[in-house]
Amino acid sequence: MKSKLSVLAGSFLLFAASSQAQEATSAPPQEAPRSQAPQRFGVSPFYGYRWGGGLETVNGQNVNFEDGRAYGLALDYSPLYSPDFKIELLWSRQDSSLDLHGLGGENRIRMTVDEFQLGAVVEKPTGRFHPYLGASLGASLFGPEGLDSEARFSLSIGGGLKFSLLKNLALRADLRGYCTVVESDSAFISTGGVTVVHFHGSTLWQGEITGGVTLSF
Repeated sequence: MKSKLSVLAGSFLLFAASSQAQEATSAPPQEAPRSQAPQRFGVSPFYGYRWGGGLETVNGQNVNFEDGRAYGLALDYSPLYSPDFKIELLWSRQDSSLDLHGLGGENRIRMTVDEFQLGAVVEKPTGRFHPYLGASLGASLFGPEGLDSEARFSLSIGGGLKFSLLKNLALRADLRGYCTVVESDSAFISTGGVTVVHFHGSTLWQGEITGGVTLSF
């Protein structure tokens, strides 16, 4: 009797094991979690400081743009649904002035220097940190108060770091250099038809450091 019970119990266990194995193999595979849709757009207001850039008076005296605050906006777009490559539209303004020490009847001329540029950014996310490098081309617009504005071709190169706070919000720090291409000895500021200040050399360089936030969607 015991042998028959042993055979019966063994048969039952084998049947149960084979049934469970069959259910496991016949069960439909679980779907992998869908990845979230990539964020294609970014808006980054920023505020900081810009320095550098020099001119020359008709007397041969060097005159520098006053270092001052800089602020603006960067718009990013990822056309390839990739966080690594972005097209960036950049606007940055510096509030500055020139101290002419009474030259040509002018003392201090207040002015703005605007950068309008379009370029590319390569971003490499590592956890919450997103270091990036970028380069762009565009124009520098010099706007002396009460005088005609001057526009010149410019380019920039820079980089920075983003730190993600939330899914769509990050802090941003940026360091950038602007190079404006100018005509050597061309007139820049004139009063009464007489040139007071002109560009000197072929390029004008400025540096900028800013901080801000990036909103992605």
